[in-house]
Amino acid sequence: RKVQLILLLCLCSVFAVAQNATTASRLFEEGNYEAAQAAYKHLLQGNPRYPLYLYRYARCAQQQGDYETAITYFNKAGDKYPLKYFYLGDMYMHLWRFDEAITAYDTYLQSLSSPNERVPYIRQQVHKAEKMQRYLKRVEK
Repeated sequence: RKVQLILLLCLCSVFAVAQNATTASRLFEEGNYEAAQAAYKHLLQGNPRYPLYLYRYARCAQQQGDYETAITYFNKAGDKYPLKYFYLGDMYMHLWRFDEAITAYDTYLQSLSSPNERVPYIRQQVHKAEKMQRYLKRVEK
């Protein structure tokens, strides 16, 4: 009887975690980034190194303009999601961290197996970052 109760509780906890992950994913897909971030934060408490949760938490922070938090969590997420480098490049540009933006964009371009619609935009951003970097060096002199 006790074994059945323990199995039932374990099964319920598995369904609860799956339900939370499904809810977080649904909120993220709907664009409700504030609620999704809270859901992913809760999921990260139970599984702090899970790459998808880290990536999605970072995307939620990025969508809300919290770039420092987003950068931190993108870096924790590892390299499983190369699209993070595209987002990192944009955030670094916004924060005037041009060297890091160029590196992030280059890493993203290297991860592509075939060209996509982002390539012209990225090349334009890299050119802009190089130009802004030169301007900053002139101002420092």
